[in-house]
Amino acid sequence: MAYKEIVVHLDGSKRQDQLVKAAIGFARKRDARLIGVYAGMTYELPAYVEVQLPADILDMHLKNLKEAIEESVTAFRQAAEKEGIAFDVRETEGDVAARICLHTRYADLAIIMQPDRKDDGAGARRDVVDHIVLGAGAPVLIIPTGWKKNTIGSRIIVGWDGSMQAARAGRDALPLLREAESVHVVTVGKKISSHVPGADYAKYLAAHGVDVVV
Repeated sequence: MAYKEIVVHLDGSKRQDQLVKAAIGFARKRDARLIGVYAGMTYELPAYVEVQLPADILDMHLKNLKEAIEESVTAFRQAAEKEGIAFDVRETEGDVAARICLHTRYADLAIIMQPDRKDDGAGARRDVVDHIVLGAGAPVLIIPTGWKKNTIGSRIIVGWDGSMQAARAGRDALPLLREAESVHVVTVGKKISSHVPGADYAKYLAAHGVDVVV
């Protein structure tokens, strides 16, 4: 499997430019197409507060959201066009995590941004990330806050505990693991074989062309 169709979550955050830059670099190396999905803003506003807000305040809020959508999508489109990356833009409404998960099911990978705890609505953003990771049905690559490097995945650490989840994650990451300069397997949990922990898994990775160290 190769990563050819890649969803990028356009979240309208302060770090969206950082996310898009990382996604473009990732896509260029693999001749992949980026699918920018804008599913709305993630914010924390209790329903009991929202129903008490004056109509003009709500109208202003909706106007700001519309402007944020336009700015977010335009920035992504301009960046992709400038770098000559194949792309598509999809605007959708509803539950943010559910919308991103839906579009990721027609893709090979989703790239999203790690929430910053200092951001407004950080709790809600963390919930969105959790739901995407667990519900996308495809690999999810999370760009760390503050990431400034031009390459992704040159050095990789794989956590291995012999579980179904670890095996699935490893298979989903095989394209990235094969390209890496170094891959280290770190075993955690109970001993799962009679010899060196992780040795069997390392043999599996090596059979797929991964240069691995346990």
